[in-house]
Amino acid sequence: MQSIHLKSGDWACEIDLQRGGALSRLTHLGKDVIEPSAWNESEPEACLGLLALIPCVHHASLSELKWTGTGHPVLNTPQQGGSLDWGVGWQSSWQVLEQEDDFTLLSLEHRAEKHWPWLFDASQAIRLKSGELFLTLSLTNQSSVQAPAGLGWAFTLPIKLDEQLQIDPAKPTSSKESQDNTEAMEGAEGMSQTGSKRTAYAYSALQPGLSMGAWNGHFSLQGRDHQVDVHSNLKTLHAKLTKSGRGVVFKALDQPLDVVNHMSAPKMLAPGESISVEMRLKLGASA
Repeated sequence: MQSIHLKSGDWACEIDLQRGGALSRLTHLGKDVIEPSAWNESEPEACLGLLALIPCVHHASLSELKWTGTGHPVLNTPQQGGSLDWGVGWQSSWQVLEQEDDFTLLSLEHRAEKHWPWLFDASQAIRLKSGELFLTLSLTNQSSVQAPAGLGWAFTLPIKLDEQLQIDPAKPTSSKESQDNTEAMEGAEGMSQTGSKRTAYAYSALQPGLSMGAWNGHFSLQGRDHQVDVHSNLKTLHAKLTKSGRGVVFKALDQPLDVVNHMSAPKMLAPGESISVEMRLKLGASA
């Protein structure tokens, strides 16, 4: 494995350049903040580390798309459910453009091939600073035609029975938007509403999984003495317990919920057009 290491204060991370530039380990005071990467074919999603999903477009949603007038049925080859929206970046080796003790900038040049016949350039910026992890992911369509594109991250946070997931709802919250917000959540059994500021999900509610397409870009996994806060500008959040029940797999995607659910086509980028997303993670004392 070709890897690099970043360190800032009590934080440290290891980045696997050969497997998608994934954070194979992120620690605070030597303790894992995310579940470290340890590949397991029976449950690959639980063993990602923190992985960039690029271009994170469901292959199944491309059945009606054309590229230079030619269909590409290979894009609809059955995929394992866990890797359906991972894209192709996680299978690629990333290059280091810049590196400091607490920062790195990675790049990927994807040439057209049978699994993804569109060209794109991508970059990841990863920084540890002031007790937080900052991530930026960008993509530019280098094809001469429109191309489907999406960005996001996947990672697994450890969880215990007495911990709960708290999600900030979308704002503003009119009565109609509140109804739409409820309809956008799936598998939300055990949900409890605390005022209008935050929705809390008990451990049991995460067993069937939930998807939220109307959130305010912030969620926290809160325990008795600590919590992990995640902030992002991504549109859709998915959370589900691992088979072991000791972790929650999160996917934060810039695709709207109806695209994730195969109800509409993904975003198309014009030649030369770029998109970029951000996410930051902080570990702190429980509120």
